[in-house]
Amino acid sequence: MIRAVSKYWWIFTLRGIIAIAFGLAALLWPALTLGVMVLLFGFFALLEGLLTVVTSFRKGEEKGGWTLLLEGLVGLLVCVIVLLGTSIGNMLWPKVAALMFVYYIAGWAMIAGLFKIITAFRIRREVKGEWILGLSGLISLLVGLILIIRPGAGVLAVAWLIGILAIILGIFQILLGLKFRKIGTG
Repeated sequence: MIRAVSKYWWIFTLRGIIAIAFGLAALLWPALTLGVMVLLFGFFALLEGLLTVVTSFRKGEEKGGWTLLLEGLVGLLVCVIVLLGTSIGNMLWPKVAALMFVYYIAGWAMIAGLFKIITAFRIRREVKGEWILGLSGLISLLVGLILIIRPGAGVLAVAWLIGILAIILGIFQILLGLKFRKIGTG
């Protein structure tokens, strides 16, 4: 399984770069309107979902790709829900749309984190340093829980939290991609 995935190490690295770019945008421009934040997050979820789905199909006939496939499909679903649901809701009920946006991100972070933890457990015998993926999943889960518990913390705080989460997850994705590259060339 790992040899097949390691051929596509660059997809993990690209996902990390996209996450870091999104995180920096959220940190540098936290006062963006809700509409722009929704578009940024929707674009991020779309790219993350597509790249994850592509990675799951690239594995060929080897088993174990269902967690990557589910993680990617959840990302694509969240993209559609966020872009359509929140954009329409923002026109009708801006405060409700802002709260729903926070819940969408929280749900996505928790589900993606769970799949990362499951994947880390599944590859633990084949990859040293799988803890990177597991830790990124745990961080994602915790951020999702914080957002669920304190959704009214304000869009500014949410933007910073999302930005920090995206940068941390991006760094972990790049480290994982480089680890897969080493496995593929080794």
